Amino acid sequence: DVTDRKQMEEALQESEEAFRLLFENARDAIFHADPGTGLITKCNRAAETLLEKDREEIIGQPQTTIHPPQKAEHYIQMFKRHLEQQGFVEDEAEVITKSGKTKPVLIAASVALVRGTPIIQGDFRDISERKRAEEERERLHAELQERAITDGLTGLYNHVHFFERLGEEVERSKRYNRPFAVVMMDVDNFKLFNDSRGHQAGDEVLRLVANSIHSAMRRSDLAFRYGGDEFA
Repeated sequence: DVTDRKQMEEALQESEEAFRLLFENARDAIFHADPGTGLITKCNRAAETLLEKDREEIIGQPQTTIHPPQKAEHYIQMFKRHLEQQGFVEDEAEVITKSGKTKPVLIAASVALVRGTPIIQGDFRDISERKRAEEERERLHAELQERAITDGLTGLYNHVHFFERLGEEVERSKRYNRPFAVVMMDVDNFKLFNDSRGHQAGDEVLRLVANSIHSAMRRSDLAFRYGGDEFA
């Protein structure tokens, strides 16, 4: 009576089919590699999409071919070191596609036994959108910081930033025992000009003065609109 054996074989086939479907339909790119040779032995559909390559172009190739040439060896050694020490690693890296485009990925890699044979399994998640969002946030943050210290009319630094930088320059002067100069200036009779020509013309004058100051500065100098018609 081989009923039990047949049932076990059917259960094993069902289990393997379920694993195959999970492996093939996973949203993340999955690669299997031989720990000894470093050659890729298996990959799923998402891996083909990620690298823009057919499976036949991926399987049998060294793991280094996944990454940009100048960084490949560094990534492989880093992951190898972590795998040997911890058996698992999760870190960011880059992959290179068939068209030569680089993509940032989050890699979760571990060593597993498949029918008694060790394999390296790497799950690669494309984080291009997340990186773009992070870069955009950083750009907006830097832009907001710049706006916070810039005078909107003249483009020079504003009154608040003048005192921030003045404090820094005082401390630097003390530290290195070197003097520095502060020049304060204003536009003579600017109120009369504003009253006679209008505020729009007055704003243009302030911009002209600011441009004149800026063009006369050295690289180490800083220019500020202190307030109204006053500059520093």
